[in-house]
Amino acid sequence: MKRLKYIATILILIISTLAITLFFCRSKVTDYISHQIENYSFNGSRISCTSIGFSGLDGISITDFSLISPMQDTVVQIKKLSVNVSLTDLLSKKINLKSVKIQDTYCNIKSDSLSSNIDFLFQNSDSIRKDTIHKQPTNFSDKLYRIARLSFQFIPYNLDIKNLNFQLDKDSSISRLKVEEGAIKSGKCDIPFSIEKENNIQNLLFNGEIDKGAHELDGTLKTNVADITNIRFANDSDFFIEFEKIKFNLNFPTLSEDETVIKTDFQIDSLVCFQQRISEDTIKIPVFQSSLEVNIFPNEIILTPVSKISCDELTIHPHIELRKGKDWVVGIYIDETGIDAEDLISSLPEGLFNPIKSVRLTGKVDYHFLLEVDMNNPDSLRIESDIKTKDFRIINPGVLTKMNQDFLLPVYENEKLVRTINVGNSNPDFRSMNEVSPLLINAILQSEDGQFFYHKGFRLDAIREALIHDIKMRRFARGGSTISMQIVKNVFLNRNKTIARKLEEALIVWLIESNKITSKQRMFDVYLNIAEWGPDIYGVKEASYFYFQKEPSDLNLDEAIFMASVIPRPKKFYWSLDEYGQIKESLYPHFRIVRNRLERNNIIEALDSSSIYIPHINITGPAKSYISKHKTAIPDSINTDLSFPFGL
Repeated sequence: MKRLKYIATILILIISTLAITLFFCRSKVTDYISHQIENYSFNGSRISCTSIGFSGLDGISITDFSLISPMQDTVVQIKKLSVNVSLTDLLSKKINLKSVKIQDTYCNIKSDSLSSNIDFLFQNSDSIRKDTIHKQPTNFSDKLYRIARLSFQFIPYNLDIKNLNFQLDKDSSISRLKVEEGAIKSGKCDIPFSIEKENNIQNLLFNGEIDKGAHELDGTLKTNVADITNIRFANDSDFFIEFEKIKFNLNFPTLSEDETVIKTDFQIDSLVCFQQRISEDTIKIPVFQSSLEVNIFPNEIILTPVSKISCDELTIHPHIELRKGKDWVVGIYIDETGIDAEDLISSLPEGLFNPIKSVRLTGKVDYHFLLEVDMNNPDSLRIESDIKTKDFRIINPGVLTKMNQDFLLPVYENEKLVRTINVGNSNPDFRSMNEVSPLLINAILQSEDGQFFYHKGFRLDAIREALIHDIKMRRFARGGSTISMQIVKNVFLNRNKTIARKLEEALIVWLIESNKITSKQRMFDVYLNIAEWGPDIYGVKEASYFYFQKEPSDLNLDEAIFMASVIPRPKKFYWSLDEYGQIKESLYPHFRIVRNRLERNNIIEALDSSSIYIPHINITGPAKSYISKHKTAIPDSINTDLSFPFGL
């Protein structure tokens, strides 16, 4: 005990001596600090100030402070700044802000897709080379470690803010944040602020608590106006988001250059949003919750399977792995068991899956999904998708029985109603499979979906081939849709290419096909009579007369293959024909592949080995005059995909 008292006394004497020395040598210390500031440079940046003075033993006051980036623009400008630091941390060469008073602050950050004027803050000065030809790959953990460390290091437990102005200029789109007065007291935040973007101003309030030692931030964001309950951002025709309140907890239990772990809990109340690529309707979610754990390594980012995302009663546990090599290696995994089938429909947000809101289910559902792909080697792509049910029943199929009887199908072009098709026997132009040439039926199957009568709505092999093709092309060049998916898209949904529509399409196909709500033959009958076969030509009967002035039952082989080839590009059918209405030579391989498939399946007799198959058709219907009218627009050759990934 005496030894501890002795050590404590010595430490007190040392600290007191340092404090007294600093007090009597303040002018020399401030001169030294001013000199260091004038000569300070970090990654090409510099700082300046008008004056520096001491306030007590651990306080420093600075006036007219500026941080100038390497691009010579002023990033931060502060009129008055008072800082109190921990002397014990300073002795160990650490900066720990005890309290900060800041007045009249202006911060301007500029960024584009390539760089920003604050990049220098997150770079190692000793790693920057004049020769930047051999750029080192990004170390994700190190970069986040530096950002988080700087953030927690420079956020004080006590803060007084007056007149803070922050401006973000991102790709010439300017956003502004302003704090007139705000405070952090003993780590507890109470900061009212406003955000302005494109003349839209939101007055908000942030309440929270900071634990610098645990690297944790807990907070709530809500409106700061008594008679306004919701916060609204980006109020334009393409995108907006609105909510009542956000509660979150952000924690870094592991924080280092080699591994950083982020845990976050997030809840949004009364979420309303719109983004035209997601959904054509406004989406409303009463409560959206997530609990995520992300492990970040130098070249890998992992969303661990303990993470969860909840919407009402529906919860999923996504597991995502991203690894950076020559290109990204991506792994996405979902394994959910015991999903309540009733929750599957009732928990869907308003504005999504509207066509099936009336459907009622019972039972349990298990779902497994896997997607693994090396973007540098797309052919390595693996995909798995499997649904298992237990005691599953459709209590009320709602609109899912639509195809089982005659129905009206509106047809839109550029969001305008152009016609309405009566799909069923009450329409004299309706033709069932039994009234159509088997040659046409089989030519369609070989070209579009050879396994239609055997699969349950999806073909993973087709989806896999489409994904590989899209990755290689670096764009969405091929869809991978089965005939079932095409039917559902046209009968139940619109043609807007949104994420929501693809999800709706998949869910409706699964419900109809797995539960045999509509027979395969009836689905194919519908397909034949709603498919677009030319400009304003819908249904097999119209198409057969448009091209050949004959019933679909009378089509010969070449005519059947031609009509099947029209389906992917119905409005550009004339690209396949020359000005005389004959098949272009560039299409011969396509016709030969389809014919060979029909031969292998004993649909037609094989040609003599010495014969050379050359397709020949005679356009006799209204299409002939259409070709003549558009012959100047017909390209000499067309890019024909001969891989047939959706055939047999």
